[in-house]
Amino acid sequence: MTRLITGFVIILIGFNLTANGQSKLTKISINDSVKIQTRIVGFYIWYADLIKRQKLNKEFNPTFKKDANGMTTLDFTKYAAGLRKYDFTEDFINRKIKGFTTCVDNLQAIPYDTFLAFKDIDQLEEIKCDFANVYEWTKSMNPLDGAELIKLDKIDKNTMEAKVRFYNSAPDGVKQYWGSATVTIIQFRTGWMINDLK
Repeated sequence: MTRLITGFVIILIGFNLTANGQSKLTKISINDSVKIQTRIVGFYIWYADLIKRQKLNKEFNPTFKKDANGMTTLDFTKYAAGLRKYDFTEDFINRKIKGFTTCVDNLQAIPYDTFLAFKDIDQLEEIKCDFANVYEWTKSMNPLDGAELIKLDKIDKNTMEAKVRFYNSAPDGVKQYWGSATVTIIQFRTGWMINDLK
């Protein structure tokens, strides 16, 4: 954690922290900046580790299960818990779960025993349940080693927008950058929380 914070404080000097087109460097405390860094980058480090250990589907992604009527549905328990762990808002979590509605609706017509016989990704694609075919939080089919926070903009007194870029580490340790995401963070009484990620 000390290494992460130290690196962030150095990077922070180069950030473009703005509100209404004017520099607002003094409006974002180092303490808030480090908390935001920890939430966003910490989430991607955890996500990358799940991929590396091949635990993503078991410990985070929605899982297929039998419902009370013997049909198939999705269980979002671990999915929601993983997002709450890194302070995503309940509104965001509900929006993400709602995005699986077509898959869930299609699954309700499939007996669970029949679903267990599915062997081909094409079968999941047909029912719009092939979400595990792409890494949801990077929109890529390639794993990542980590992410860096490269920009933090102050939108208003309670909202910030951050940009992170993804990387893989070459054998010689050189980082190879290949994608990015934009994160909206909102301040509540309890602190800063992630309310959007795209």
